[in-house]
Amino acid sequence: ASDDGSSEEKRALMNEDFQRLIDDLESLERSATFNQISLLDGSFKAKIHTGSETGDSLMLEIDSLTSQDLEVSSLALDSASAAEKSQKYVEAALEEVERVRAQIARQTKSIDTRQDANAVLIEDLSEEVDILQGLDLAGTLSELSQARTLQESQATLFRDSLSTQEGLWRILFRRD
Repeated sequence: ASDDGSSEEKRALMNEDFQRLIDDLESLERSATFNQISLLDGSFKAKIHTGSETGDSLMLEIDSLTSQDLEVSSLALDSASAAEKSQKYVEAALEEVERVRAQIARQTKSIDTRQDANAVLIEDLSEEVDILQGLDLAGTLSELSQARTLQESQATLFRDSLSTQEGLWRILFRRD
């Protein structure tokens, strides 16, 4: 498009195609949403709880990728100099898109790593639940109840024995 040998008609067609691409980008900006929050205007921020502890969370953010922020909304290919300028801005915009894509990839990897760690925790907890379910809690409770009753009986016998000993000491030493 930056070649001066392009005819005006050819340049006009390329410019129309280029403007349609910008329109498509702007349409994508409006339609790319999650829970009615735009994903491409830089407003998407989400804190995702990722583990069993209070602080186990991950902040997700997507930087703005609007045609205005990428500085491509007002570009045109209507002249050789405009085409050269547009090419530079489009290259810069593609680099920015790639940077944000890498940012999203890092966040996705972090989520995947935490998800794997949570899967291990769930497996460990499931094993612990199986162990607890295998315990005879009713039998153990019955044994503890019997032990408590025996202990209470022994305490009563001990008190009675002390009372008897005290009575014997009083008889022997005549202390009232």
